[in-house]
Amino acid sequence: MTTKEQLIKEIEDKRAELDESETLIKALGSRLNKLEVKAIILTSKQIDFDYLSHEDVVKVIQVFGGRWWKEVNGQGVDYTTEQGGITIRCYQGKPPPNCQLIEEEVVVPARIAKRFRLRCKEEV
Repeated sequence: MTTKEQLIKEIEDKRAELDESETLIKALGSRLNKLEVKAIILTSKQIDFDYLSHEDVVKVIQVFGGRWWKEVNGQGVDYTTEQGGITIRCYQGKPPPNCQLIEEEVVVPARIAKRFRLRCKEEV
């Protein structure tokens, strides 16, 4: 494959991915219209809402509904759901007001690692 052919193929692949992303946005359009938070498209199958306040995380969860998974990620919390083959994630969201992230040392064979865990006063 020549350099020219390779570059044309890359453009065609990116064009196809953009078309898939546009289809994704149209499919989620009515829900996305209810939100006023910044979002990014990671792939044609994933939308991320990054570094949201907990109030905005709750808005996103209410708009999309369904089952969400919560996972501590560094100094934030990732909230993720999958709907119709599309992953929607609130990346590094703030924890609920009744929770705090606690840094702790964890002994890992041959080293000591630090990680964060979520400690809540009540279940949210």
